[in-house]
Amino acid sequence: MESKVSKSFDATYQYLGNMAHIFELQATSLKEQHDMNASGTLRFVGEKFNSMDTARIRAGYISRLLL
Repeated sequence: MESKVSKSFDATYQYLGNMAHIFELQATSLKEQHDMNASGTLRFVGEKFNSMDTARIRAGYISRLLL
């Protein structure tokens, strides 16, 4: 039997103290696991178990000051 398990997290935060200064923070995390036991038994795949882990953090600042 083959199975696939995915877990993910995604978040965004914005700080709008005033419209002249905007701060933003974004975070994403993804974990995925594949168990291909049936395909491995039939020799369709080289690896019976695969996994992938991904994480990303992004920060931003926008200034809307008029000089």
